[in-house]
Amino acid sequence: MLLCGMWTRHLASISGSAGRISCLLVGGAACYSPNEPITLEPTASNSGTDASSSSPATGSNDGENTTLPGTDSSDTALDGSGGGDACTHPSTCQPGAPAGWGGPSALFEARGSGDPPPCRDEFDTPALVGAHDLSVPPSSCTCECGAPSGVTCSETLTIRAYGASAVCLGLLDEWDVDLDCTDFGATYSSPSYWAVDPAVPLAGYCAATVESDIPDAKFEVQVALCSLSAAVGCGGADVCLPARDAPLCIWSSGDLACPPGGYQDRRLVYTSLDDSRDCARCTCSDPDTECVGAGVLLRSADDCSAVQSGPIGAGDGCTSAPFPVSSGYVIPGEAQATGCTPSTGEVIGDAIGVGPVTVCCE
Repeated sequence: MLLCGMWTRHLASISGSAGRISCLLVGGAACYSPNEPITLEPTASNSGTDASSSSPATGSNDGENTTLPGTDSSDTALDGSGGGDACTHPSTCQPGAPAGWGGPSALFEARGSGDPPPCRDEFDTPALVGAHDLSVPPSSCTCECGAPSGVTCSETLTIRAYGASAVCLGLLDEWDVDLDCTDFGATYSSPSYWAVDPAVPLAGYCAATVESDIPDAKFEVQVALCSLSAAVGCGGADVCLPARDAPLCIWSSGDLACPPGGYQDRRLVYTSLDDSRDCARCTCSDPDTECVGAGVLLRSADDCSAVQSGPIGAGDGCTSAPFPVSSGYVIPGEAQATGCTPSTGEVIGDAIGVGPVTVCCE
């Protein structure tokens, strides 16, 4: 049986051998259990003395210093657990990290591409170092070609014989003629008409070079997540954390969504940078070359003797020979190169963050 008499403004918790009994005292009266009598010592306020003139004791309410069994108001933890490792003001109990996540830890950030910020205050143990906000400046590659070298002209030319036509109609025969004498196998009487194909430039090249402008990629924000060297529990999954001016965060490897709860300010942090940018291989076209002075020198004898006139120029069109023609040989041309055309410069590869870590802050 529990008896409650009138008293003054208390929510008291009384521990007795018959169990823990809670009474809301709204008017006045002592609470007691017949199984364990409780003695309350009245203060000046309940003995008829003005409460405003008394000096309140530690843990008192409105001048009353009533001490309840099993409690000590001067050493009550924030989580109600008591004990030397209790979370006491100004520290607070905060939700712990869910399964698969690290933390909670304090987040320190510094702009620039230097070292990460140091851990400080009670959060003195580095838990994660990384960076975010990757900056990749514009890059360019320019191809250039050197002067042509090794350019020559073909020493074999094709010559054709035509009938009595000043515009070289009516093909009679054709031969591939080189530096040695070529017997045409017949004698073409005068006037005969001849045409030599243009000389073909051979070989030759231009050395390709590339000029690159690839500035370094860098992270603009350096990050350090710092934990307590010694943490105090609050009961359950909560942890006791001191007052701080840095955000409190949890983290997990990979590019993830923040888990439900109070940590929803998300950022993706990387632990390293992979910059594979480079210039693609440059190439140069064949040299722009003209073979000057090439042609076929015609002879009236089948052994290329008996010079009769100058050569039939390569690519000069239809030309008449005012003498009988029986043989001929090539007069090589001089290669005149005017340069090569470079390929378009191209930047290949990319700069990316490596080792992503999702950081979710309060």
